[in-house]
Amino acid sequence: MYMDSNGDGIHSDADEIHPTGTTTIDFYVRTDQNRDGSPAACPVAGASFTINSYVVNLEATNGTVAWGAFVNHQPTMVVYVTGGTSATQFSQT
Repeated sequence: MYMDSNGDGIHSDADEIHPTGTTTIDFYVRTDQNRDGSPAACPVAGASFTINSYVVNLEATNGTVAWGAFVNHQPTMVVYVTGGTSATQFSQT
């Protein structure tokens, strides 16, 4: 899982939250790659990777955030709000 805040679809040092104004963040869940982008190896020969659930937990440090609406672009996943939101924390399952 990685976040992209500059809209290029990849995770890099350019992905940051702006100290003022609005920052749109996309989270990508990749089951076929490791964090560094290298191909993931399935421990079971011939099997493919799947995903059953994911959790997004965000926390603001040294400031507060006005969180926007969460949009799920994974239509086969049901969205549950487990932790709710506050001025410094956001949790989405």
